[in-house]
Amino acid sequence: MNQKSQLFLVIIVLFFGVFVCGCTSNVASADSDSIQISDEKSNSAPIQSENQGNSLDETKPQTTIDSSSQIEENKVISQPEVTAGSNLQGDELIYKKNIVMYPFDFTSLDFKEFTGIERSNCGEMYRIEIESEKPVNLVVLKSLGSFLAIEDVRSWPKWSSDDRKWKYFPGTQTVVKEDSVIKKTVEFTIPEVSSYKLYLDGRVALSDLLQDYLRGDNPFRVNLKIWKISALSPDDEFLINESVGMYDGIPWFMSETGSLPNGWLRIYSFEEDLGIPVSQPGDKYSIKISSEEPVNYIVCNTEQLDTITKNIPTWDNVRNRWHYKDGLYPAIYESEVYDIDKVFEVEDLGKYYLVIDGRISGLVEEAWCADIKFKELN
Repeated sequence: MNQKSQLFLVIIVLFFGVFVCGCTSNVASADSDSIQISDEKSNSAPIQSENQGNSLDETKPQTTIDSSSQIEENKVISQPEVTAGSNLQGDELIYKKNIVMYPFDFTSLDFKEFTGIERSNCGEMYRIEIESEKPVNLVVLKSLGSFLAIEDVRSWPKWSSDDRKWKYFPGTQTVVKEDSVIKKTVEFTIPEVSSYKLYLDGRVALSDLLQDYLRGDNPFRVNLKIWKISALSPDDEFLINESVGMYDGIPWFMSETGSLPNGWLRIYSFEEDLGIPVSQPGDKYSIKISSEEPVNYIVCNTEQLDTITKNIPTWDNVRNRWHYKDGLYPAIYESEVYDIDKVFEVEDLGKYYLVIDGRISGLVEEAWCADIKFKELN
């Protein structure tokens, strides 16, 4: 009895021991599984965050580039030194074209073609750059009524011997008018709200005009650029800086008086054109001329100018140079100039004029070009 009881007790203890071990094993297994799952979770989390990091990194560089480029574009640029005809930060090239023209014709450009509006606003500023193979008149007209001054078939530019300028119908409202231009830059401001047109008048090319008209040939090219500018350029160091057309003579039908004038001169008034009312003794000036045909260049006073304009120069065999009526020889005078770069000094107090006289060139079939630069040295 006691032996059986002891045996039974041993069996119970063994059974309990096996049961405990089995439970412990299961718990351990469960813990192991839970650890493995936790590891998988912990391992998968970094993978997921790494993928998310890559996804963000793929977009971040684009954002960074765009942002930096935008910052670069918006960076404030230091203002460059401005010279006449230079482009400021706010300037915009709004028109550029090579135009084919003929000596007997003109071409027009309505401002609304490059502004997009019917009427230009007061205060708008523009720069026109022109380079032509033959001389043309550059004209900007205001209002519809004035357009007929050029567009009417009866309207031709007429040379005025008194004013020494090309003229159109009386009362023509010109905002810009540059005569016989070959190369020049012009800046101007719109004076009031209105319609405007730009004209290039090739009828002043005077290139064997009648034959050109009958044949319809002899075209030439004009390069035209128009800028809308934010401010007018400061004054150029040169008071004159242009290439102009020169003529041996003007046809009678293009003369304001209807008669054959005494040829053509390019005359600059120190007061009206250069802003020098009176020159003092000792005032110095620099002049540069480069002409395709020989010209006389003269600096004279009002009395001498009257004699020069009314008399064609004749050859002086004694002095071997061109002279004018009564043997007039101004103090500052060069005969038969092609190229010259000279500094001269005014001796007397007074009002002066610069004259470029092309009437010594003989019978020249076509207009020719003269580059002129003039500046004050004082």
